[in-house]
Amino acid sequence: MIQKRKLLAIFMAAAMAWQGFSLAQAEEIGPGVVSQSNISNSSENSGIPSEEDIRAAQAKTEEEKAEEASARQNLALTPLEAMTTESSKVILLNPISASYTNKEGTASYDGAGLSNNGEFGIKMEFAIPSDAQVKVGDTSSVNMPASFTAPSAKDFEIREGENLIAKAHYAAESNTVLLTYEPYVEQKSDIRFNLFLTMQVNRSTEPTARSISTEIRINNYASFPIAGSINYTGIEKETDFNFVKNVKQSLEEATDPQTGNKIYLARYQILINLGEARSNLILRDTLGEGTFSYYIDDNHPVSVRKGVWERGHFEGGTWISDPINGSNFDLRNQSRTGAATHEMAAESAFRNNAPGRKSFSINLGNVNRTEGYEIVYYAKFDGVPLQNFNYTNTAELTSDGNGEPLRKSQTLTIQKALGSASGDNYKIKIKKVNEENQPLSGAVFAVANSSGQQVGQLTTDANGDAVIENLVRDNYTVQEISAPSGYILSTEQYQINADSFDLAKVANLRVENVKSGQNRSIPVTTKWVDAGNQAQGRPGKVIVELLRNGSFTGDTVELTQGTGWKAFFRELPKYDNSGKLYQYGVREQSVAGYYPTLSGTQDSGFNMVNTVSSKVSIPVTAVWKGKGENPASVTVRLMANDKEIATQQLSADNNWQYTFTNLERNKDGQEIRYNLTEDVVPGYSTELSGDNTTGYQNIFVNTKLKTNPLPSGNAVTVGNPAETSHFDQKIAKKKEEKAETSSVLGVSRDKETKKEEAKGNEDDKENKDAKGEVLGAERNTKTGDYSRNLQYLFFFAASGFGLFAFFYKEKKRKVN
Repeated sequence: MIQKRKLLAIFMAAAMAWQGFSLAQAEEIGPGVVSQSNISNSSENSGIPSEEDIRAAQAKTEEEKAEEASARQNLALTPLEAMTTESSKVILLNPISASYTNKEGTASYDGAGLSNNGEFGIKMEFAIPSDAQVKVGDTSSVNMPASFTAPSAKDFEIREGENLIAKAHYAAESNTVLLTYEPYVEQKSDIRFNLFLTMQVNRSTEPTARSISTEIRINNYASFPIAGSINYTGIEKETDFNFVKNVKQSLEEATDPQTGNKIYLARYQILINLGEARSNLILRDTLGEGTFSYYIDDNHPVSVRKGVWERGHFEGGTWISDPINGSNFDLRNQSRTGAATHEMAAESAFRNNAPGRKSFSINLGNVNRTEGYEIVYYAKFDGVPLQNFNYTNTAELTSDGNGEPLRKSQTLTIQKALGSASGDNYKIKIKKVNEENQPLSGAVFAVANSSGQQVGQLTTDANGDAVIENLVRDNYTVQEISAPSGYILSTEQYQINADSFDLAKVANLRVENVKSGQNRSIPVTTKWVDAGNQAQGRPGKVIVELLRNGSFTGDTVELTQGTGWKAFFRELPKYDNSGKLYQYGVREQSVAGYYPTLSGTQDSGFNMVNTVSSKVSIPVTAVWKGKGENPASVTVRLMANDKEIATQQLSADNNWQYTFTNLERNKDGQEIRYNLTEDVVPGYSTELSGDNTTGYQNIFVNTKLKTNPLPSGNAVTVGNPAETSHFDQKIAKKKEEKAETSSVLGVSRDKETKKEEAKGNEDDKENKDAKGEVLGAERNTKTGDYSRNLQYLFFFAASGFGLFAFFYKEKKRKVN
């Protein structure tokens, strides 16, 4: 009996061990290969698979593997266009890097303060796991931080050379980039690629200034930090305005209701807030060169609204009035209780006269001091819009009697969507010249790609030419590293972006150098408007300070009656050590009882007029910008309370400057309002500017208009950037500020104007063996789930322990 119990115990322990081993082996083979039904059919009595069953299952698995390998071989021999799409799956990308850049993606973000309207870039690099078995139609998503938004992102493509890897779509509502893979991914492994988006801080999620450090997420699951942080300065307050013209930089796609064809539309917006009463207000609008015309349909109507502009902000679609600190403007009705009303007559005039044409005129009637307008309309392109072509639209506002005409232009440039390409047939040609446009030899340049890696050095020949070839279509930085003998080395980094290459795949760069050791002298003259010093208040001398690039140099000159009230700043260096032109200006130390005004330039000299405080002097200066001959003279007109009281012709004879003197401050107890106008100069645009902080006022800057919007060869013309005077820089800055104001006005008015789309973003490329790099590693990696093996091991251990306990008990019993 004892022997029988021993044999039974041994048999049970062996059976338990075999069961645990068999289950583990079945799990390793995989589900569907040895199922529970297979086990029960294998041994009806015990439920334990026989050795023959296990071997048969293993043989079947090997057969299935062979069939899979054969299928993959057949797939590899199938043309890409013949592949069929299986049910798609989501691919979890491996993030490699993410960092902040400037808005073009050509340099790292420098930490400068950014408001909600400031733009920056996020550059990301990813790898597709080699064992992901990615198929055509599979997707991945990159969730951008909630703190940011991409107002101008477009659909784009990810390419390895000419091969399409994936199509990318930015969904603004979810702030997500969705990637959909193309058939080519099935032929590659270890794919790496880059993404680049131009971003802004999301004002709805970031109401206050702070340093923003955040992360991206992959498939709304795995997070990855973005290196660095954004110095957010808070929501930018919209500035006051009188006449603004905007164009949405991204086109809208629509279907022509008459032809059924896809069409492309540009959305224009005009904002009017004159702050004064006008009668018979007329808006004239003209489209420039290019095949596009005004358009209207049910989904893209014209809108002309009249009301009162009010400062405030939106909260959840509700307007909150805040006349003092509100960051936005909105056009409200007269009682400010709701949105402004539509002007049906003006909208009807547009519908009847504008569609299909390139100009229209609308009579807006009379407005009082508080009233304003918002006009929204569309223009349709005939066919596909030309890329890198400037589509210009100009609006002019006139009225009867009082008020000067106002004129605004807006340019829309269609650029290619974000993407990259590779190849070896792109070129950069550099032309090196001096100030007299003579070629310079011996200048050495270094060229780096968008990754900052140097791709070559080149030296200009006797014709001033240098060429670097075999480039991919990328963004490049060119910098001079050795200047010709006797010339100042330029420290500028010249940017050539991917769209700079013309149809011949050539980008032309013209760089000027200036001779070293050049000096200039600047004359300064003082005049007095004080009735011949009858009051004996004129000082014996005045002291004039020299400014360089806006800062006091410490140099002064003394002007006296003995010097004829004239002096010179002599032997002033013309350029700094990097070849940039110094910007010189002057200011006069305060003279009691007199009010100073200033006119002139650093090239023609400065003229100061000191006027007794009871009178007014008004200076005026004309400046010409643009190459070629300028007019011999121009007439300026002085207006007092909108009536012309004097004219003056400016020319080289008077150094293009003049001061209207001995003017009265008041009339009939009211202060006289003076202003200046300049007669129209054909072929030039004119802007009046000045700097009240220095008294340097009333500068008419006349800029020669370009006659050819597309210069031959898409030349990137680069000279020494300081070829303009001190006030020219201020004018450029003010133009930039005006452009920014134009882009932020109406941010909260409607969904269309919340996100002004700028030039199309370009995919930031890396200098690797391939963009969307595919390395030749084996992609079929065996994987399995071993999470239940511990259970089977427990069964096996329990069997051994049971057997040991049995023998120990038997031995103890014998001893007893």
